Amino acid sequence: TISTFDKALTTSLFNRIKEKTTKSMKNFFYGQPYSHAGQATDMILGPVMFSVHERIEAVEGITIEDLKIFAGRLLTRTSVEMLVHGNVTPEEAKRFLDVIITSVQPKPLYPSMRPNHRVARLTRGRDYVYRFKCYNDQEANSCTQDVFQLVPDTVEDTAECYFLAHLLNEPAFDILRTKETLGYIVWSGRKNTETILNLSFIIQGDANPPDYLSERVEAFLVTFRQKIVDMEETEFGENKQAVIDKLLEKDKNLSEESYRYFNQINKGLYVFEKSKLMAKAVEGMDKASILKVFDAFLAAGGEKRCKLSTRVYGKDVAMPIGEGSGAQEQEQEQEQRRGLERMLQKARKTS
Repeated sequence: TISTFDKALTTSLFNRIKEKTTKSMKNFFYGQPYSHAGQATDMILGPVMFSVHERIEAVEGITIEDLKIFAGRLLTRTSVEMLVHGNVTPEEAKRFLDVIITSVQPKPLYPSMRPNHRVARLTRGRDYVYRFKCYNDQEANSCTQDVFQLVPDTVEDTAECYFLAHLLNEPAFDILRTKETLGYIVWSGRKNTETILNLSFIIQGDANPPDYLSERVEAFLVTFRQKIVDMEETEFGENKQAVIDKLLEKDKNLSEESYRYFNQINKGLYVFEKSKLMAKAVEGMDKASILKVFDAFLAAGGEKRCKLSTRVYGKDVAMPIGEGSGAQEQEQEQEQRRGLERMLQKARKTS
């Protein structure tokens, strides 16, 4: 426990844990390029988080005395949110909370210490590109992760995003993976950042540079729109029913139910019957409503479209510097990267 931590933590134990923690973080650099792209995307769009490089540097400088001092003040100020459900009464649930509060006896958090759920808002009508070489200089694979930022998480908008992701899934894999064989990893679906809805595409392989992979995503979206237009009402209805059935599936166990509840608490939304409400929203959708969302947020030139493309370059793929003289394109690329870095710095200063 925290109260006995000072006596329990020996120098040998501290050194073993420190070495294990550092090694685990360094292993990240030998992971798949798509995981590197995902972390970079999260750092750009999400609330304040530290890169693996920063965390390694911080851990390497920690001493046993630093850790003991930190442990002593870790819970001096805290906020407790507890979810209790199952075979318990309200009175028993309150007693559970009392035990924790009595044991810890924390002071309230300062307002500035509360979690920050803000997300970077991309400019509508603009596409962003963030490029970097793979951390592992022996990695042959390249990767692109293209994220289309949509709108805040509401029942109706989430239902539209959920349905659109369902329609995208099978044809995206069929065309980009099976027919075009762009990479051995092809994925499309929802990738939300805090309470903001996103649709994402990931392609990873060793045969094509990430810029080309992103171009093929754009080409796919053109054919996908036509697929919706040409889709028979019967097929559209079958897809709609499949989404409704999925949303209305009962939780398989207590753990799934707990996650569903606490996910709403953590986001500060508290819509505990959201799946049922989404299913009802999907019932009222038609092709016109789905095409309206597609044209606004995904189609090239859409009035509300904004995309972040995070591209990781393998060992044999050079990062582009533009055509012609290359100087102007390279400067634009560098300025865009500086803009994204400024966005990260601003988020850290205002957290």
